[in-house]
Amino acid sequence: MKPRQMKTILRLASIALACAFSAPAPGMDVDTTWDKAVVFVPGSVGKTTPDKVAVNNPLPVVIYLHGCTGINPRHDEGWGDFIRGLGYVAVLPDSMARPGRRSNCDAKTKSGGYFLQANEMRLEEIGYALEQVKKSAWADTNNVYLMGHSEGGTAAARTKLAGFRGIIISGWTCTDKFGKRKKARQVLFSGSQHGTYGQQEARDALAQFLKENLSLK
Repeated sequence: MKPRQMKTILRLASIALACAFSAPAPGMDVDTTWDKAVVFVPGSVGKTTPDKVAVNNPLPVVIYLHGCTGINPRHDEGWGDFIRGLGYVAVLPDSMARPGRRSNCDAKTKSGGYFLQANEMRLEEIGYALEQVKKSAWADTNNVYLMGHSEGGTAAARTKLAGFRGIIISGWTCTDKFGKRKKARQVLFSGSQHGTYGQQEARDALAQFLKENLSLK
């Protein structure tokens, strides 16, 4: 059976403050995903880690969840660098830093492994990252967003946590989480590529979404 082609998708949802392998169980070493996170800070060059972020004033934050193969230097870090350029701290928790964590997919066979368990782990990682951001002096806690790509997008769509100004779902086909949110928007692109960072329209849409939903209080 031929692998199903996926259209490039970016979804932006405004919300009210709303097994083949042996893998670690949820709850184990979730802190490593934060400790090993890749962080892009406005005004700085290169990458850092959460414990080394230094800013003059608290800044808005985007928590970005990578896909099933880990943090991709071109795609995920590309988004991180772009978000930094907009004046937001981009934090990319590293799910693959958890001891024993295996990829949930195989890029060659287009197949997955422990999908449900991986999803539960990603939801847990969202909660932990949000907790840590709320504690961080460098974070404007009134302006925390969640963005996820592919497997990370699945988790972003499924989270029920409050505390986010908005959620961005990249490279996933979910539409049932939009509900009656008036500011929700879907952006579709031609072709069958899975990544979104390379699309200028996606970058423009994200920039506009963050700007429109930023709290100035």
